[in-house]
Amino acid sequence: TSKDSFPMELIEIKERHLALYGPDPFDGLDVPREHLRLECEQQIKGMLIRLRQSFLEIGSKRKGIERLLHVSFSSLLPVFRTILRLRKEAVPPEKEDLIIHVASECDLNADVFLALLRDKEGDEKIGGHEATDFFDRYLKELTNLARKVDEMAV
Repeated sequence: TSKDSFPMELIEIKERHLALYGPDPFDGLDVPREHLRLECEQQIKGMLIRLRQSFLEIGSKRKGIERLLHVSFSSLLPVFRTILRLRKEAVPPEKEDLIIHVASECDLNADVFLALLRDKEGDEKIGGHEATDFFDRYLKELTNLARKVDEMAV
């Protein structure tokens, strides 16, 4: 009964769950595509608001900005998967492939998201950029993504 409230979460559960006993409760679950598009849009635009508010609270402290970027990035990956589902594209299992595919589909700069993924995984620090400069680039890409999702026909 929550297909309109939590469509993205239900699709994630449906595709990733394992029924341990009895009939599969998600078998035959059909989530309307418009609900998925709306939740993607809401997630991205809500993230933009929270990022801006939090940035004002923490100022230009590098550690605070990095933490903020990491938290928002983790929330962005399910949105990326849903965008590909809406476009009826296969969802790659690897995060790098997912980012590259969504960036290509939505005309985004994949380097911003890949640098953040590598930073989060500890491989490198935001591609060698200053935290505040990177934060600005990230906000621009999220704003572009919000516009793309808003214009998406389902």
